[in-house]
Amino acid sequence: MIGTEHEPGKVAAARQNLEDAGLGDYADILERDLRDTLVDIDAPIDFVLVDIWIPMAAPALKLLAPKLRRGALVVCDNVVSGASHYREYTDFVRDPNGPFQSVTVPGQGGLEVSMKR
Repeated sequence: MIGTEHEPGKVAAARQNLEDAGLGDYADILERDLRDTLVDIDAPIDFVLVDIWIPMAAPALKLLAPKLRRGALVVCDNVVSGASHYREYTDFVRDPNGPFQSVTVPGQGGLEVSMKR
């Protein structure tokens, strides 16, 4: 598992939480701007949880999309309650000619579940 975070205090807290849970050997938190850290990831990706500052949701996924395995899942929350803010993201994952097949699950702000074609 790989996470990315820009704020040093949040990185330290995340790393400590992983250690406390006994998961420190299985996860890494990359500390820099995600536009830099995500470029460095070269392993095939099976799952992405998009839980970031809304303006970075689409740019992050666009960086990762070519690295996702066919059938990989991407989950993003609050796409209904924040529909106008997530427009670039949802336009990307819902594009019928794009790399994803996507469905919106209503409730609790809305959850977008997308699968790499």
